[in-house]
Amino acid sequence: MAPIMEKILKEKQIDILFQPIISLSTAGIIGFECLSRGPSDSTLISFPNLFSEAKKSGLELDLEYLCHKLALQNFAKLKLPGKLFLNLTPECLIHPNFNGHQLERYIEESGISADNIVIELTEYHLDYQKEVILEALNYYHSRNFKIAMDDLGEGISSLRLWLDLRPEFVKIDKYFIQGLAGDELKQEFIRSIASMAKKAGTQIIGEGIENQGDMMVTKKLGIDFGQGYFFAYPKPVPIEFIPTDIAEILLNGADHNNDFPEKQPTGFQQSVLGSDLLKETQFVTSKTTNEETHAIFCSRPDLYSLPVVDDGIPIGMVTRFSIIDKLARPYCRELYGKKSCTLFMDSNTLVIDQKTTIQELSRKVVDAGRRFLMDGYIITNKGIFLGMGTGHDLMRKITEMQINAARYANPLTLLPGNVPINQEIDKLLENHIPFVCVYCDLDNFKPFNDRYGFERGDQAIILVGKILSSVIDQNKDFLGHIGGDDFILLFRSPDWEARCQQVFDEFEKNSQEIFSKEDFDVGGYYTEDRRGNNIFHPLVSISLGALGIGPGYFYSHKELSSIAADAKKMAKKISGNSIYIDRRGYGVSVMVAETLD
Repeated sequence: MAPIMEKILKEKQIDILFQPIISLSTAGIIGFECLSRGPSDSTLISFPNLFSEAKKSGLELDLEYLCHKLALQNFAKLKLPGKLFLNLTPECLIHPNFNGHQLERYIEESGISADNIVIELTEYHLDYQKEVILEALNYYHSRNFKIAMDDLGEGISSLRLWLDLRPEFVKIDKYFIQGLAGDELKQEFIRSIASMAKKAGTQIIGEGIENQGDMMVTKKLGIDFGQGYFFAYPKPVPIEFIPTDIAEILLNGADHNNDFPEKQPTGFQQSVLGSDLLKETQFVTSKTTNEETHAIFCSRPDLYSLPVVDDGIPIGMVTRFSIIDKLARPYCRELYGKKSCTLFMDSNTLVIDQKTTIQELSRKVVDAGRRFLMDGYIITNKGIFLGMGTGHDLMRKITEMQINAARYANPLTLLPGNVPINQEIDKLLENHIPFVCVYCDLDNFKPFNDRYGFERGDQAIILVGKILSSVIDQNKDFLGHIGGDDFILLFRSPDWEARCQQVFDEFEKNSQEIFSKEDFDVGGYYTEDRRGNNIFHPLVSISLGALGIGPGYFYSHKELSSIAADAKKMAKKISGNSIYIDRRGYGVSVMVAETLD
């Protein structure tokens, strides 16, 4: 393979791509990371494959040198704004043939100022000649270069190096960003990193942002910059401005149709797409022989299938079983070994777009047959090959979603429970969105349970949950089930008061089913107290305590909860279905409906 690598280096068969890094506060592009790709008609298009092959040939440093030189030339030629993030491995950084003078010569030739170059240290390991690395990086620091660390979170070594080096930028590994919107533990990790960064004077870049929910939570947790497919794919000529709709969401916390990117209540599993299950994988082309394909499988026991990709377009898949089974037969290696792997390729493979939801993906996998659970499926972006997904990852993600739904939902009504309720309130407060908080409680519910039993009590709670769900605007309002007979409604609908009246109307219309005819006709029932005295109890009714919340008055759900509970208590003092409106006005009057529109 050495001659191939030598040819690549000699002919400079390297494609240079740039991916923008976005300020999450201003929605502007602050710089670009340079990414390199090998020849598009071979498996070496993937840089990990290319670098691995160069390493086998002892040409890895030559490859890095070439990538750096081309990156600087192309960056200057395109006159891209901001900083250039240039990846350097520790081996390249400390190698005597690649000292600061050589890098500076490349930069001088390109005409780029040193303070616009960010050296991004990758592939570092614990105690890997740490003192020498620090010395080299300190040299670059002294020459006005900026320093960035890649993949923070991959082991304790990255945290140690951060403390020793104090770089200007630190990149959080995409593992901690992907799925962030639905993972509280990851959020705690990011929150602690952001806090440390402020004290250290370091700016944080979240890598791997691939959906709207993760982007908004990343911003909310105090991360400075973001990078990922959601903003832009790496391209030879990259965008210089992010799309207007994304910029609007970042700046205003809203899109054209909704004030928040997630229409599903916060706390539930966010929409999972095929891209969330994407894994970069090795692939072959129609020029790859059966013998070469067989050798790849033999060297990779964990590999079950290899996509066949020509010019970026997937045309099929070769499985481990098919190639090994065929070549193991008498004379087949001699007959077919030098022929194209397409001879044993399955062209009827499962190909999905990265924006396919996990629900649709699971349906397609089931419809396509069980073999795709083992062989996997190909993921594309508008027909262009990105990577693969596996049945194992699909099943694991579905299981995680089921566990999260069970963890966050009230088991009786399946409405959002305390965690998503608190998150939704905090999100409204942090985004300075006015709303009306309505605390809902059932009156005389304990004696109702004593008379009719807990099963009928559950039936009553489920009925109220259905009524409340039917009156809210799913695109604007939020409904949560605190527990027992307590619910919370967060209205942004301007006609919220009319919707509350609709709750009373629907409850009066449908509540007959939870009472006996005798009790319903007389409007109540008698029960015995502890002393044996008969006490009359009115039928169950609904109390609503409402208060308007404006920007800047409260800062967390904890401050709001006790005042909302007081409003509910005042409502319960009124007999029958009732609403109490706290008119003190917490930053907005509940009577001014247009403020909520």
